[in-house]
Amino acid sequence: MSGSNKTVQLVDPEKCEQVVQPNKMTYTDADGVEHEMHLPDGTFDAAVKYIQNQAFDKPAKYPAWDNQIYTEVDYIRKV
Repeated sequence: MSGSNKTVQLVDPEKCEQVVQPNKMTYTDADGVEHEMHLPDGTFDAAVKYIQNQAFDKPAKYPAWDNQIYTEVDYIRKV
């Protein structure tokens, strides 16, 4: 998975009003090709496992990243 140049600021979890799983992943496949994919509806954990196991055929089926936004089903906890 490729890193991002964005700065992440850690916040006290008790102060979080919403928590979401990431909805975008960037990875480089076995041929060296970089891919950006959209992770809809809480599919982040499954996508990570596919990449870790180099099962690149599975994440290739996810939609391509096109600046999608978060939806209600992406929220995994609300305070």
